[in-house]
Amino acid sequence: MAESPKVLGQLSLTTAQQDLYAVPSATSAVVSCRVVCNYSGAATTFSITVAPGAAADIAAHRQYWLVPIGANDTFTVCPGWALAATDKVRATAGAGSALAATLFGVENT
Repeated sequence: MAESPKVLGQLSLTTAQQDLYAVPSATSAVVSCRVVCNYSGAATTFSITVAPGAAADIAAHRQYWLVPIGANDTFTVCPGWALAATDKVRATAGAGSALAATLFGVENT
């Protein structure tokens, strides 16, 4: 099994839910760190879900929900998540926000 440390996903969040990372088929992944950066002068919120097998989101998938993040602040957490093929990490920003999200980890093929 080959391990590939990398930036798994990175995007600017919007108020519409977006796929931050989708585990490729025939692959597993370990997310080591999640970082959300508020690069605006206003406080806002963000949400992150993990959908097994790319399922439609339900309340049980919520990992971080409406988490407040201050103006010009960064949220970082590094306990790992083990993900299977086709699992998706999705993210959403609060209204009027300027947030960037990044997932760091390892893909195993």
